[in-house]
Amino acid sequence: MTSLAGMPDDRRRLIEGELPGLGQHIDLLLRLLDDFVGAGAGEADAINSHAARGVLFEGPSGSGKTALAKAVGRYGGLPFHYLSCSSLFGTDRGDAERGVLGVFQECADKTAASDRGGCLLILDEVESIGKVRFVCKRGSGMLVPHLPPPTHSPPFHHKQDRNRARHVTDLGVLAMFLECFDRPAFARVFVVGIAGDASLLDASLMQPGRLEVTSSLAAPTLQQRQAIIQNLLKGLDTVLSASNEDGSHQFLLESLTRRTRGFTGADLSRLCTEALASAHRRCSSSSSSSSSSSSTTHHIQIQEEDWESALERARPIDIPWSSPEGAQLSDLAGMDDLIRTVSEAVLLPLSRPDALAAMGVPRASFGVLLHGPAGTGKSTLGRALATAARPYASFLAVECPELVNKVVGESERAVARLFQTARQAAPCILFLDHVEAIAGRRGFDSSTEQTMDRLLSTLLVEMDGLGSGGGGGGGGEGGNEMIVVVAATNHLSMLDDAILRPGRLDLHMEMGLPDMEGRTAIFLHHLARLPLCFDKTDDSEEGKSKEFTSLSELAKGMAEMSEGLSGADIQGVCQEAALLGLREDLDRMHLLPRHVLQALSVQRGG
Repeated sequence: MTSLAGMPDDRRRLIEGELPGLGQHIDLLLRLLDDFVGAGAGEADAINSHAARGVLFEGPSGSGKTALAKAVGRYGGLPFHYLSCSSLFGTDRGDAERGVLGVFQECADKTAASDRGGCLLILDEVESIGKVRFVCKRGSGMLVPHLPPPTHSPPFHHKQDRNRARHVTDLGVLAMFLECFDRPAFARVFVVGIAGDASLLDASLMQPGRLEVTSSLAAPTLQQRQAIIQNLLKGLDTVLSASNEDGSHQFLLESLTRRTRGFTGADLSRLCTEALASAHRRCSSSSSSSSSSSSTTHHIQIQEEDWESALERARPIDIPWSSPEGAQLSDLAGMDDLIRTVSEAVLLPLSRPDALAAMGVPRASFGVLLHGPAGTGKSTLGRALATAARPYASFLAVECPELVNKVVGESERAVARLFQTARQAAPCILFLDHVEAIAGRRGFDSSTEQTMDRLLSTLLVEMDGLGSGGGGGGGGEGGNEMIVVVAATNHLSMLDDAILRPGRLDLHMEMGLPDMEGRTAIFLHHLARLPLCFDKTDDSEEGKSKEFTSLSELAKGMAEMSEGLSGADIQGVCQEAALLGLREDLDRMHLLPRHVLQALSVQRGG
């Protein structure tokens, strides 16, 4: 069978020249188009043949769905028509239905006027005309068909009536869409649907003879990112420092590839735009100080500092990127043994996967559970691990209670989306704070929908997927597509036993209240930040009863008097000491030990 436009490799080469890294999806779409045209050239009508009549591309924003469809439209050999489905809706009822029928008719006319045997119709945002025809009945938790209003309904004056009218319009548009697929007059129209999430579409759209083939575009892998960045760098003039100059800019290519985990093709394009803008601002500021200011964008050279600025500004669009907010492992005083153990379980697999692989161990732990009383530093430790892992891993943090939704099924979808996002950003540290909100013991959910039990089941499935190649072991990211889950809870007894078994949260670290040595280290860490003065005469009662001559002596003395306080409590004592000093004198330049003693008394409620 001959292709539509000469040799298939020519089409693929032209398309992949614009969109590197999407070869698998390009091959799929070109093959479907060739089969579609070949079926129409035979005796059998395409609507009755086995050739697919449509394909659905789904994936995160910026992954290249629309760009791929348009590129195939330009080079695929068929006349094509592009339509953003959201533009079909007008002010009058029936505009959308007429628009759907009109665009199919226009494609049929293009087919008749062409000798190519068909027309390519690209429908962007297809979910706006192909929504699911079932809704959740309020209060019942059951999915029921959404029926049109009765004929005796009054005019639409209220919000509920307007919502009903909108749903009726959606049903009418979907019905017209399906009818156009089934009309023999439109049998030579090949439809490419584009949606962010295929689960939002009605199942009837994915039946044979419609959008029967589904292809998912994910965030690019390491090799795909490298190909995309290499293609983008061709049009940019980049100057490297002498220490990194190697003639081929291989150092820049590898560095950008390694530091853009989770970036889609659109994110990488925006990164280059940010770097060019930074270079333009730098050149403009330098030219304004000199008399010559004739530089243009074509002659602007991007330096390393411009790429660093762009990496700070550009973040993945589809990933809720979390910043560890400057937390450091050194901030956790008195936890040396615990930090060492957790670092071996979390940081070592991410930084040196080759060392573990050489020993036949794919990873030290699948997940780490931090448990203990409030204020002992569980959340701080999780974010400090993210700071330590920043050169070689992403960090996503979520408050688990925020995943729970009153709408049936939304909580489970939120958990699934969270892990999917983590896979896109792999290698990644996924921090689940207050994990008891989604991993409580089963059998205690009194709701008819058993929401919490189903939520736990979804979490267990996702956790098991981390160890079965779904982002949990080695892979394309330089042998490391790993996701390490770090969970924190104040109530270990509330967690279901299934989440605690090996292969899930298999490393349990108790973070209890600090002992004497730990309290001394914590006080020493926080008091070192205060402008304390020990050589001033203090005539107060506290100053006379307790005289401290050095920082270490004060820290030890405070530790002796603060048994039962957590690390957060000790931090609060030091903050209160600073506020007590300011209350006495806003122009004060130093604090005295008595302010710390008074703050401890306030903390104790004395």
